[in-house]
Amino acid sequence: MSGGVGPEPAGGVEAAGEVIACAERTLAERSVRIELRQEFTLPRMRELRPPGLAGTAVRAAGRLAGLLVRAWWRHATRRQGATVPRKFGHLVGEGIAEPAQGRFMIDFGSYAQLHIGGQTFGGRSGRPVRELSGSHPDPVVADVLWLLRVLRGVTDARFTGTDPVRGTACRRFDTHVDLERASAAVADGLAAPTVRRFEQLRALPVTVWIDGEHVRRVAFEQVGPASRRRVLELWEFGVAVDDLDWSRLPQR
Repeated sequence: MSGGVGPEPAGGVEAAGEVIACAERTLAERSVRIELRQEFTLPRMRELRPPGLAGTAVRAAGRLAGLLVRAWWRHATRRQGATVPRKFGHLVGEGIAEPAQGRFMIDFGSYAQLHIGGQTFGGRSGRPVRELSGSHPDPVVADVLWLLRVLRGVTDARFTGTDPVRGTACRRFDTHVDLERASAAVADGLAAPTVRRFEQLRALPVTVWIDGEHVRRVAFEQVGPASRRRVLELWEFGVAVDDLDWSRLPQR
């Protein structure tokens, strides 16, 4: 196992400062390989539907919407030659990010995303960007680099253990993020995740793994009627990127 975890920090504000420093160094990197794992669940209709006949109509509409979403899922995540569709609600993609340039590309199989110029383009892997609309219903989900930029707002961090990440020993911290502070550190600001109360934006729970130099893994869960958990891993800093084609979606 490569790398060392270094001395355990005192925790609290001191540890928060180390996490922020690792995030800043990571965001200043020219290039890095990334993997994004996403898990999401659809809202249960009993949590949303009103009583009576209106509730019956909402339940029927919800069932139809669920069938349509699952049909789209099977189509979007089908790999060429695959006979078994990926488990619903679980998505894994690999790609390359250029943090210093604020852009990334990632392929999930038959579906891919490319983020450039502040816009996220998504569609069939390999499709030209000029044919796509650079929009996404959830800007927090659309921008992989959000998971790194939000760490600029870490206010406290608690050391919770040591884990290997891609063969490198890393310290794991449970942190809280003040989104207002993080957004103020980004030129165009940061989008806000869905929360039940405004106060939660001042203490977003984010788990971070660092190797003393860079951020190696970030985990964030957006909780609500439809919950979503995202885990970003980073490795091979300085990977060659001269041959990347930013005019079309990536294709593995």
